[in-house]
Amino acid sequence: MSIHALLGRSLDDLELPGASPYFEAIAENQITRARNTGLIDEEDFHYYSARLHRLCEKRKEAA
Repeated sequence: MSIHALLGRSLDDLELPGASPYFEAIAENQITRARNTGLIDEEDFHYYSARLHRLCEKRKEAA
């Protein structure tokens, strides 16, 4: 599985009903680790970080 598929799947999992709040931290760690190890570039890092932020805000509003 590519890193982009892994990150996308992690973020998709956050949209599932009943997704654990821990998924947010897991996704954040995966994104950060992928950037720090050079698996994704800065542009991808910003894309995934922005998507994570939007999902977290959406989850907060729904709570």
